[in-house]
Amino acid sequence: MKTQIILSTFLVASLVNAEQSIIGNADFILEDNFESLTESSFWTSDAWADRAANCPGSSEYGKSLVFTYAPDRPEEGSGWSEQRFEIPLNAVQIEMEYDLFVPANYVKAPGNHKNFVFWSGTYGMSSGNLALVSESWPTDGGSTPSLSIGLDGNVYGHTMNNNDDNLYVDGLGGWINVHVYIELADAEDDFGVFDISKNGNLINGTSHPNVEENWGAPIISEQVSYSSRGNYLKYGYLLGWANGGFSEVTQFCIDNFKFKANSTIKATEGVPEISYRPLLPGVEKQISND
Repeated sequence: MKTQIILSTFLVASLVNAEQSIIGNADFILEDNFESLTESSFWTSDAWADRAANCPGSSEYGKSLVFTYAPDRPEEGSGWSEQRFEIPLNAVQIEMEYDLFVPANYVKAPGNHKNFVFWSGTYGMSSGNLALVSESWPTDGGSTPSLSIGLDGNVYGHTMNNNDDNLYVDGLGGWINVHVYIELADAEDDFGVFDISKNGNLINGTSHPNVEENWGAPIISEQVSYSSRGNYLKYGYLLGWANGGFSEVTQFCIDNFKFKANSTIKATEGVPEISYRPLLPGVEKQISND
């Protein structure tokens, strides 16, 4: 039986700011503060990214993973800097957290700028098994993160929070905390989770009550469905291509990186057992339990 609970705006806001999903007993755990170039098969290729480097603009955490975007590199009108990794198992559940330094000279790129990417199979939104991607899109005072999901040849476009909550703030010159929780569908009649939090607050995700509708695509809570090509994630990268690039050298830093992955879905802590569904006509906010 499905029970429906109609909640006030205040209560919904409380849920959005609820404690993040925490994986307890993980099959794979990696923590890296980038103080040294430790041997690890997790980190693979990079493009203008340096581990165990001094973070320009902040010495708060010592050495960091530093991303350097130069104007018109590698081609005119774009920028590129990324760090790739390979997960040492076929992951169906992932928790990733890191502190990210947004430089004081950061000004939103005129186009979309990748935050992070996960995929398995062939790289590409339509050619791979599945891909879970977040990009920052320019908005007032900075950029807001999207969810972009590709699965079994279907590409669902970009979904944003209707509040346009900033992930990066123009001219910030400080650190933010980024937390990502991914849980793939466990069966063909199931749907997964893809949530992004900033400084402890959910700012976009399949669990968020205030996201835009993509014309012609499933509702966001049903986009992470079961992949018949291969229902797991194997590869990823941090930051990445910036369409439009930056007008001057712009350097981001990542530190206090934590990564957990499971090859089977296990219980988590910190998230209420509530799933978001489309609103009933005339209802401001609706949350239903199956």
